[in-house]
Amino acid sequence: MAALIIAIFPQNSSRGNWEEQQDRTDPNSRFELARKSAWLLAFRQFGLPKWKHDFEAGIWLLFGKSGGPQTIKAKEALEEALCFGWIDGQMEKIDDKTYKKYFSLRRRNSKWSEKNKALVKKLEEEGLMTDFGRKKIDEAKKNGQWEASNPLAIITEEDIACLSALLKKHELAHKNFQAMSLSIKKTYTRAYLDAKTDAGREKRIAWIVDRLNKNLKPM
Repeated sequence: MAALIIAIFPQNSSRGNWEEQQDRTDPNSRFELARKSAWLLAFRQFGLPKWKHDFEAGIWLLFGKSGGPQTIKAKEALEEALCFGWIDGQMEKIDDKTYKKYFSLRRRNSKWSEKNKALVKKLEEEGLMTDFGRKKIDEAKKNGQWEASNPLAIITEEDIACLSALLKKHELAHKNFQAMSLSIKKTYTRAYLDAKTDAGREKRIAWIVDRLNKNLKPM
């Protein structure tokens, strides 16, 4: 199923009347309907199960740039998404006045950014978070993705030992690796583990050895 493109317009606005919309500067009227329109209705009135079923492939939300249509802001859409366990994704230009951004249900292996962790804390304090959103947070805390945005947080001593063992046949690289701080060892180990295929890890280990031979940090 292809993802739909949905535009959320504020009260009394129309897609084609952009010049007139630019004169409406009252933020209260501008966003009054936006919070009650397609995005909000889909989540808060129809409920996530229906939304997930109907838009399983995710959706594209259309946003207006400066001088374009006055749509709901991307930050507003993201906050609403986080409340229900959804997340924003890639952004694409449509024309000089509009762009679209992809939103979908958060996957189990989706990492949580520090920005989004701060946002859900704020949303919880404001009483906006739902059980759907809390479920995704609990899931991330259990599978380690809650801390995955901090690459040093989930690297274990066993992980470091594994990389160290691989480096032993490269004497200089291994010696320099052993002399580095724990945080640098973790960063190198994360770089290696982030490669998902055997071929990818071979390339990554070659890159690591090259840098360690020069006694360089990962970046």
